[in-house]
Amino acid sequence: MTGFKGYLQVDGYSGYKKAPDAKLVGCWAHARRKFDEALKALPASQKGKTVAATEGLNFCNQFYAVEKKLKNVTNSV
Repeated sequence: MTGFKGYLQVDGYSGYKKAPDAKLVGCWAHARRKFDEALKALPASQKGKTVAATEGLNFCNQFYAVEKKLKNVTNSV
């Protein structure tokens, strides 16, 4: 990646670490999916209870709600 400098949103693939001037940042969709998968994998006795994965999924959903509100906002600086 010649000439690129800045943030690079990635999915965790280790090859991205070779980009010398890129600051790697994660993807919320990938994080959210893991919380959702964890909730689906809970034993029947835990279904419906608030667990750490519930809080993580709720946080991601709040983040997406803010992102949706800001979708059409422009920076006038």
